[in-house]
Amino acid sequence: MKKITLLLFVTAFFQVNAQYQISNPVTNAFHITCQDHYLIENAIEVPEGEFWTIIGGNSDWRYKIPISDNTYNVASIPGYTVLTEGCLLYYVQTDCTPTNPKYAIIKVYNYGTGETLTYNDVEPLKDRIKLFPNPTTNQLALNSDKVYQIEVFDLTGNKVMELKGNTINVEHLSSATYIVNTIDLETKESLSYKVIKK
Repeated sequence: MKKITLLLFVTAFFQVNAQYQISNPVTNAFHITCQDHYLIENAIEVPEGEFWTIIGGNSDWRYKIPISDNTYNVASIPGYTVLTEGCLLYYVQTDCTPTNPKYAIIKVYNYGTGETLTYNDVEPLKDRIKLFPNPTTNQLALNSDKVYQIEVFDLTGNKVMELKGNTINVEHLSSATYIVNTIDLETKESLSYKVIKK
């Protein structure tokens, strides 16, 4: 019951604050405590095929991305930090005690290419909006004539591009993996994609 209540709270919170969030369908939500993940040797790792946003906790949580030796603070604005597969999340301050359990609330998404469909899905897979080609060297396009609000994030959660339309010129971006968030300006439906820039 507690898990269901937490999931409902998290879902409602993100619907109210949707303009700040990636809004792929949520597959799970849970919380972790500093006692279980104190220092990097006890870090929790984002599983393959998932990406997370942090919607609770404080700046004493850190994360490390797989391709870097650097560590970063979890952003203070809920949902802005995007942790991709392989990222490590952990707590760093000494105020982590059983009587002072600092926690982080995590929202879980699956990449669009790895979604598991159920009988409840009302939109056939063939009708889903696709972003192609992927990988790409310069141009991406949505297979739709609609206008979208498009945001591109790097693996540290920084927004590197923002535009309106249905095509993206990524020629100027470094070779890396990015998260592309699209919002249909007419229906407000949004999807996120994992994209590789060669």
